[in-house]
Amino acid sequence: MAVVAALRLGWLSWLVADGGAVRRTLEALSWLAAVVAVGFSVVELRRRKPVVSQSVCAGRALHLDGDRLPKVADVSLLALRVKRAVDTFDPEGRDLPRYVPRDRDEDLEWAIASGGLVLLHGRAAAGKSRAAAEAVRRLRPGHDWLPRRV
Repeated sequence: MAVVAALRLGWLSWLVADGGAVRRTLEALSWLAAVVAVGFSVVELRRRKPVVSQSVCAGRALHLDGDRLPKVADVSLLALRVKRAVDTFDPEGRDLPRYVPRDRDEDLEWAIASGGLVLLHGRAAAGKSRAAAEAVRRLRPGHDWLPRRV
């Protein structure tokens, strides 16, 4: 309490005066403490394995490969909730017929490549989900897939 009062009254201002030995020592110690703290943080981050926790994925991931999210290329279109086209038959026996490129695919790929949120708007069953899924699979096949829970 006495030290605080002495500091407020200016009696000890000579201790922290610009260029004073005590001030330089305190600044050096504060820098040293900051460097040590950053060093400990870096060491701790390197020790940890970059793993997606189960709590983050619970209820969101379609499936987990151990404790990892699936890659975009490994998730089927049906698992991505792309619906089958009405009255279509695929002679090759695939779940979904071949993808028919849309005139807006180039714009969609540009929007996805630019990053951020991409919103597709259009009539029901117009192929929005399929176009988006195909574009993401073409552009980002090696990325992790964390779908939004609907």
